[in-house]
Parts: sequence; structure tokens; C-alpha cells
Amino acid sequence: MEKKERLSSDSPLNGNMTNSFEDIVWLGKQMEKLRSEEELKEYGEEADPEQF
Repeated sequence: MEKKERLSSDSPLNGNMTNSFEDIVWLGKQMEKLRSEEELKEYGEEADPEQF
């Protein structure tokens, strides 16, 4: 079986979910802003249900 060549530099070369360091930095900032279970209760909100 032959390997197909990648034509676009935007397509991931491995199994990572991001394609650039800038994406990693942006995702890290988003994760820092996530509220804990206790913080959500203080605001009267609920966390997303677990997904199986």
C-alpha cells in the first residue's frame, strides 16, 4: 500500500489536535479560564455532564 503525500501544510502530520504553537498557547489560555466545580456552584451553574 502506498503512502499518500500531504498536499496542505495545514493538515496535521501526526495525531495532535493542534497544528501550530499559537493554537497551543490559545488553548492553554482557555484552559486557565475554566472554572472548577465549586466556582460553578457559586455562580449557580452546572458543569457539563461526563461523556462516555
